Amino acid sequence: MEWFESARALASAFGAAEQQEALERAGRRYRAGAGFRGVVLGGPRRGKSTLLERLAEQGIQGEDGERPEHGELVELSGLGGADGGAQLTAADQDHLFRADMAVLVIAATSPLSMEEEQELRFLRDTVGVPHIVVTVSRTDQVESEELDDLLDDIRDRVAEVDQGIPVLPMPAAADTGSSAAPLRELVALRRADPGLPGLRLRRLARQTCAELAELAALGSAAAAAETSAEQDRSAARDALRDALDAGNTRIRGLQTRLEKSSLASARKIFATVQQQRRVLAAELRQNVAAAQDPLAWWQDDFDDQLHARLAEACEQWAQALQDDMVRVVGQLEESLTKYFPTELRGVVQLAQPDRPPVGRRREVRLPDLDHWRRLIVLVRPTVEGVARLVFAVMERRRGTESARRSFGADTTLQKTVVDFAATSAARFADKRISDEEARQRRIIADRVTQAVYREIEEVADSLAALVRSTYDKLQQELESARLSWLLAEERELAAMTASPAPDWNELVQRAGELRAKIHAGIDGMGSGIGNGEPT
Repeated sequence: MEWFESARALASAFGAAEQQEALERAGRRYRAGAGFRGVVLGGPRRGKSTLLERLAEQGIQGEDGERPEHGELVELSGLGGADGGAQLTAADQDHLFRADMAVLVIAATSPLSMEEEQELRFLRDTVGVPHIVVTVSRTDQVESEELDDLLDDIRDRVAEVDQGIPVLPMPAAADTGSSAAPLRELVALRRADPGLPGLRLRRLARQTCAELAELAALGSAAAAAETSAEQDRSAARDALRDALDAGNTRIRGLQTRLEKSSLASARKIFATVQQQRRVLAAELRQNVAAAQDPLAWWQDDFDDQLHARLAEACEQWAQALQDDMVRVVGQLEESLTKYFPTELRGVVQLAQPDRPPVGRRREVRLPDLDHWRRLIVLVRPTVEGVARLVFAVMERRRGTESARRSFGADTTLQKTVVDFAATSAARFADKRISDEEARQRRIIADRVTQAVYREIEEVADSLAALVRSTYDKLQQELESARLSWLLAEERELAAMTASPAPDWNELVQRAGELRAKIHAGIDGMGSGIGNGEPT
């Protein structure tokens, strides 16, 4: 049965587990359908057991078991149509869906109810029982003049369901066993029906068509839902793409702003440090002027004083710089909160900039002042020697006595000349010493200025490089967060299109075509299924 296998495959393509199971059950029941099967069903206290006993009296003997079974007739415990057969046990449902004949027992004292009328439709349309019979029990409990009208009313209502369903009365009195004869004859007739295998096949076909109709309804609903869902997904994808593009542009803008802040902060700290060169140099030049021995101060104290002041200034500069960076990063975090949570302040930790080691010696070559100091000591002996030389010359020219008189007369002049020469030499030497010391202080002060400028330049470069390095780390962290956010958003976008839905419209079309094909095959077998026409 190619059409049946096609139906099973189609149910699998729909992913409809309930319809798949229903087709599996229908196939199993059809394959297990050798031999005549009949069921007797009805509401409680309708006379089902009595009917089976009457049939046994008429020669239809059954097997012993937990339930009354007379030949191939099995009594069911309830109605199949109520709640889709939920009142029946699994075994009863199996009997019902394999039945070649169904006998619905109703009571004349409570004629065809809405539930029993629903049962007839269920037996014909859903189960597809080839032969259905209605028996009316306890007819002897109704007045004879009312019985015909009652039976006519029942037959009319049954005909509204299917005109081919016979209605057979059956009294409850024990001496009327022959009243079951029409039913017995009908059972025997149906058992011997040579067209029974074809009717079973039509029942399977009808059940298959019912499941295909369910599949088509499910597919139509799924197609409508999928169309609406795809519209929603498409709108969501567009919105997410727009948000993704806007967010990426926004974050890129923040990165550009961060780069500008990095350059501005580096320039600012560089300019701030550079401005302190003159102040620090002037302060240290004053120390040169105040030092008793500027060269000793330069060699022993300058480095310590310079770096002590630089350390204090660097601490202030670094703190101001860090405060400024924390402000920038805080604004950045606030701007990024819309896109992803982030904590960037951990990277804003400025270390002290590297500086030359304390105590680095700087050699300064200065002129020697000792020869000027020796000049003062040598002036008097030199002048006295010159005077003795003059006396000797004069002695040879004037004679001894006159030379002595001349020398004695010149002693006062000699002393005056010597004192004047010594005083002049001392003044000259002191002036030269003072000039040289001033010159030495200027040289050291210039060296101080050069050293301060050089150190400040190194500190400024170090702080500016530190700022750029810190901002670079911040930029790397921001870029990593941006890429992670983009990846997560793109995954969410991919998830919206990752699993395409089945083509429900195509599946519905295939279900309709297969259902029409099966109906065409059924119509080729005969003009109907059971007592009714196929739908």
